Parts: sequence; C-alpha cells; structure tokens
Amino acid sequence: MAELMRDLKYGWRMLRKRPVFALMVVVTLALAIGANTVVFTFTNLLLLRPLPVRDPATLGWVFGIDPQRGNDRAQVSAPDYIDYRRSLRSFSALAARAEATLTLSGRGDAERLAASAVTANLFPVWGLRPRLGRLFRVGEDAPGAEPVVVLSNQFWRRRFAGDPAIIGSALTLDGKRVSVIGVLEPAIEIGNLSEIDVWVPLVPDPAESGRDRRELEMVGRLAPGVTVAQADAELRALAAALERDHPVTNKGWGARVAPTREAVTGRNTWQVLALLSVAVGLLLLIACANLANAMLARSLDRNREISLRVESLKAALELPDAIVHARQAA
Repeated sequence: MAELMRDLKYGWRMLRKRPVFALMVVVTLALAIGANTVVFTFTNLLLLRPLPVRDPATLGWVFGIDPQRGNDRAQVSAPDYIDYRRSLRSFSALAARAEATLTLSGRGDAERLAASAVTANLFPVWGLRPRLGRLFRVGEDAPGAEPVVVLSNQFWRRRFAGDPAIIGSALTLDGKRVSVIGVLEPAIEIGNLSEIDVWVPLVPDPAESGRDRRELEMVGRLAPGVTVAQADAELRALAAALERDHPVTNKGWGARVAPTREAVTGRNTWQVLALLSVAVGLLLLIACANLANAMLARSLDRNREISLRVESLKAALELPDAIVHARQAA
C-alpha cells in the first residue's frame, strides 16, 4: 500500500507539472469510457435486463401492416381491435392502449399531462401490480362507467409528493372529475412509458372511431400452448377476411404478431447495438494505445534527464567512500 501511495503521489506531481498533457489524458479517457457506458446502458436496458412484464415469452404484440408506406409496425383501429378480440382464439386476452393528452386543473396551476388510455385488462395482460390502491376493474372501460384514473409513480411523487392520501380523492381532467384509485408500480417506467403521468380507461367505440382511424397499440396474452407463429397465422387470415369485408378502409392492410423483444426493440436493434459495442470497444482500445504511445514518448524525452539524475545519485552515493579513503590516506 505504501508503494502504491508513493506511485500515486509521483503520478500526481507529474500531471501537475504538465497540465495540458494531463487534460489530454482525462478528455481522451472520458470520451472513450463515456461512449462505452452509453452503448452498454442501452444494450442492458433493451436486450439484457429482464422486461418489467410477466412472462414476456407468452405475449404477442399486434401490429398493422401498411402496404403504401411499407410500415409493418402500424397501429390498428378500434373496430378492427373489437373484431380481433371477438374472433381470435390464439389469445386468452387481448388489450389495447392509445396515447392522449389531458389537462389537470383545480389543484394549483393547470398542467398538461401525458396520458395513456388503456383497456381494463391491459394491466393483467402485462402482469403489473399497483404500488398503492388498485388498478382498473372489468367494466370500468365500458361506456357510462364511473370515471377513474391511475397515477404513474413518477407523477405521484412529483405532483403530490408521494402522499398516500391521494387515493380516493378526485382530480379534474379536461373539466371532468375523476376518482384516483391507485398508483402504478414504478417498474414499468422505462423508455417512453416513463413519460406517462396518468392512466385512464380506454372505451373503444366503433361508432366514434372509423376503421381508417388507426391509433391503438395492441398486445395479448397467448393462449396456453400457442406459439407466436401460430397466432400470427391466425391473425393474418383474419386481417385478410376484414380486407374483403371492408375494402374501402382495409384494402391492402394486413396485420402480424411479433414477439416481445422485437416489439420492444425492433428487428435490427440487436445487430445495431452489437456493431456499436464493437465500434466503441475499438475506440477505447485505440484511446488506450494512443495514451500509451504518448506516455512512452514522454519517457523517451526524459531519458537524458533521468540518466543525469542517476549519475548524480551514483556520485552522491560514492562521495562518502571517497571521503573515508582520503581520511585513511591522511
């Protein structure tokens, strides 16, 4: 330990003597290590860390296929969702959600909130639990049901300072009074979901939403023993039937089922992150090699100085012996 402290002190003295060189070392390492940290963070979040949903392997994510734009991750319409939910046998439950913006008023300054409107069965499909209170019950997403809201954990802590007394109270959202029934567990707050402030019931109404108004995201829990490929085949057949029945709005449109990892990260995310990991790894290696060369160059520049110091030290060590010999001769 004493030798380590001595080396650290020596290194610190050398860096203080040459601040420009020290700054170059710090900036080079910071950039290289920072790039590696960023890429690893995304890789861990998207690919390595377990997703905060129950048994993601048995989830199937439904996407529309837009032939005109070549988009195979499109949203679906409320009437199509109702037909899918009624007819598909590959899913034990099929849920939907849509993004919305609501205005909170009556509690201090008005605030625009990022909201997610979800069917009552979305939380059970995802396997989520409340941190406080309860989540939506069956029927609370039906027309005429009592309006309720579930708060996200981050919004609850930010706006209400984590006060548990908020459960059972009323908020005014877009001019309507809604009852706060729960706070959602924080595990789901990843990616875009971390920006959601409140969760409200989604009431899919075919009379108000045409088949050409595609704004729903769909996810379902696969039936026991059903694979994603089997669910995909059934969904594609049903989408083709809807195209025949509704040629004006569904012509050319299809649908597919994707596994959880593809739905969350996309098809090519793994390859992209792998290439980025290799690239930033090489960047760190090059940075270390350049710094090693710079240190070596500095060492070569100091060879003459070190040689003189060594000769001076030898002379200093030999001087006492010379004095002793001189005294003996005298």
